[in-house]
Amino acid sequence: MTVIRLRENTGVKNVGSFHQSLVKAFGEDADILIDFSETRRLDLSVMQVLIAAGREARAKSKTFRMRGASETVRRQLSICGLSR
Repeated sequence: MTVIRLRENTGVKNVGSFHQSLVKAFGEDADILIDFSETRRLDLSVMQVLIAAGREARAKSKTFRMRGASETVRRQLSICGLSR
């Protein structure tokens, strides 16, 4: 499993490196886990990448999970339709 840990404040300034980590992870055989343990908030650019990653995971039949989200991050994910 590939684990990608997001920074405390992940946003437009560092979304490129997050995207590159996802591209690399999708190129591997392993499933993907996004770790929000240190993340306090996300911005829209990150949400867009997460939505696209979820679609890509479904298309490639990969497991794409998220863990460690704070209440604030869970609300943000929920608003964007990224929670269960």
